[in-house]
Amino acid sequence: MVPESVETDPNRLRQLLTNLIGNSIKFTERGDVRITAEWRERNSRSELQINVADTGIGIQDAHLESIFEPFVQADSSITRHYGETGLGLAICRRIARQLGGDVSVKSIYQVGSIFSVTIDAGPVSCVRLLEKPIADLNVSRGTASQLTHSELNGKRVLVVDDGKTNREYIRFVLQEAVAIVETAENGKEAVDRVNENDFNVIVMDMQMPIMDGYTATRAIRKKGIETPILALTASAMSGDEQKCRQAGCSGYLSKPVEVSDLLRVVAEADRSSSIKVEPPATVTVEHVTLNDDSPIYSTVMVQNEVIREIIQEFLDEVEERVEEIANAINSNDREKTSNLAHKLKGCAGSAGFLPLSLCCGRLQELAAMGSEKELQKTIDETRAIARRLALPGELSRSADQPLMATQQI
Repeated sequence: MVPESVETDPNRLRQLLTNLIGNSIKFTERGDVRITAEWRERNSRSELQINVADTGIGIQDAHLESIFEPFVQADSSITRHYGETGLGLAICRRIARQLGGDVSVKSIYQVGSIFSVTIDAGPVSCVRLLEKPIADLNVSRGTASQLTHSELNGKRVLVVDDGKTNREYIRFVLQEAVAIVETAENGKEAVDRVNENDFNVIVMDMQMPIMDGYTATRAIRKKGIETPILALTASAMSGDEQKCRQAGCSGYLSKPVEVSDLLRVVAEADRSSSIKVEPPATVTVEHVTLNDDSPIYSTVMVQNEVIREIIQEFLDEVEERVEEIANAINSNDREKTSNLAHKLKGCAGSAGFLPLSLCCGRLQELAAMGSEKELQKTIDETRAIARRLALPGELSRSADQPLMATQQI
């Protein structure tokens, strides 16, 4: 039996499992990787254990404990063959211990390994216990390919977002579901596209240069066009949804948007007059140690080379974009600071880098009412985070396999 939910840090748990599962996939050329969970009460504690079992290369007994040390490999030939640096398992153990548990391993060389993660599950006295696993509600809606032939196939969608990472990511997800997708970088381009073509749904970012989403939506509605418009925003301020609806939007999505939410809302957009997806639960990230060089991996389950390329392009540009914000701060241009931070916040969230997204959200808040000292401190933390962002190791799934309709663990 396992509890329906546990109390933990979702971002850290996701990073931990992403690292372990990616590691198992990387070292498993044949066979499979299986993930199971079990719950138990031990010494008045509630504990969740997640096992990641693979049929990979295995580990010799003499190296079982040393693999959790930084920069230590079980075999030097592994580094040459797989390009692994030896940091991943050390990070996994550190995160597991921060979550009140640990990571251990059992392995038979050339047969396979089982990595077991335990975490403190928090109080579960009021939580329903499940006798057998049930599909997550998001997953139960199926893969993108399963939605293809019924809901999204042939739907014409206009995606409007000035953030390239967001724009390309959303386009890819919808195209995987065989929607016909066009894109625009700002509200003016969106209005022009709507004048030229008919769309079933418009996904509209609300904060953009040249013409924002609110102005563009009002302009579209003024022409008598009733196409469903889904507001897409990285803001989570009280009244933000009402502002979007007053402009003429028929639905509302918060960045970073879950794949399952995006597919469902686009599929339902022309069947409902009012669509809403609740924003993700608020999470916090501890103060960043500036001299910590350990990687911060994307929490997106990167199982398609196209998505990897989108996120890699984001990584190639992220430090330059942070410096653009720093220059705006140094020039005391609070409006530009807010706009740039807002844009990077949304892109970072879509790319699976929540610590950076949260820092940018803080910068956006400080641009409105913070001191110069607070801004400088936060941009230093943002720089430190940006330098540590990374993709997990190469995964084995080919690009032509369907994208799952959820990215949640």
